[in-house]
Amino acid sequence: MKTFIYSVIVLFVSLMSLTAKTENFENFTYNIKAEITGLSKGDIISFEKVNFPWLGTETAFRIVVNEDGGFSYEGTGFQSQYFLMTYKPVSGEKIVSDKDGLYVYIDNSGDILIKGDAKDIYSCIIDGGVYDNTKEHNQLLDIMSVLHSVIYAPLEELEDFYAGLDEQARNSHYGIILRQEIDNVSMLSPGNEAPFFILNTMDGQQISLNDYDGNYLLIYKFGLIEGSVMLDKEVITFYEENKDKVKVVGITEDMNDIRRFYEKIGSTKELDDTNIKPALEGMLSHPWTDVEQIGDNAQLVMDYLICGYPFFILISPDGKILTRGFHDAFYEAGEILKNQ
Repeated sequence: MKTFIYSVIVLFVSLMSLTAKTENFENFTYNIKAEITGLSKGDIISFEKVNFPWLGTETAFRIVVNEDGGFSYEGTGFQSQYFLMTYKPVSGEKIVSDKDGLYVYIDNSGDILIKGDAKDIYSCIIDGGVYDNTKEHNQLLDIMSVLHSVIYAPLEELEDFYAGLDEQARNSHYGIILRQEIDNVSMLSPGNEAPFFILNTMDGQQISLNDYDGNYLLIYKFGLIEGSVMLDKEVITFYEENKDKVKVVGITEDMNDIRRFYEKIGSTKELDDTNIKPALEGMLSHPWTDVEQIGDNAQLVMDYLICGYPFFILISPDGKILTRGFHDAFYEAGEILKNQ
């Protein structure tokens, strides 16, 4: 009951801060013009609204290119907005890029011009609007950059960055979001009480944070990416060496995905000179309880701001967070237990 009341208070305060501080924008009109060599009539340009802190997106508007080499678009807004621009050629050709798209920041400060080549469209140059070279506008773009990493960046660095912002940047739409996310990260800093959780296991049982009272608990998010597969054996070794004082709860998106990949690959498949098959076999037979990130279990990922994997949270026997993060947090957990 105490946890529920506390959550309601936090939500109420967050909502009040949103209504008390907003950008002083009226509805405004903005124009986007693009001069992109190789863009063809019929190509589709999508602008997706970026939602922080998870960087999820939702389609805002789409543009069908009506003449070769560029497009123009006029829209309206009531606050600044961060978009991810993606490209789908009418030819059906697949876009090969290490980027998700081109991030574009739009507010009431002027029209936007996007220039580049369709072959490398996600590296286009953006001019105009907030991209003018002024301190005020640079701070707004810096905020967007920090928001990309806010839920795993060191708290001290986040506070130092925020302290350097001027009042206008702090009171901007994304400045307010940044402050809220810094506060959320602060609640998960070492020494603070670990958020309560209840998880549904794959065999139909339930486990909760209370089940691990008196023990160290390592929450371990894992999955099918190189860093996670390569580190998993070390996590198993860590557990075997410390199982008299630490418990582990693993969480992954879909065990069947791992199982299917394990069954599909050959026995000699290697990654950085490491045979993947035994690594995946270990991942499928962890000596601790694993759960899937589905249904109510997804709340744990949100409450602990788990933003990727491998990701670790070490909780003390009395329910306090000791460390949280990626690889460094795992190795720090090892040092903490070594000194016990």
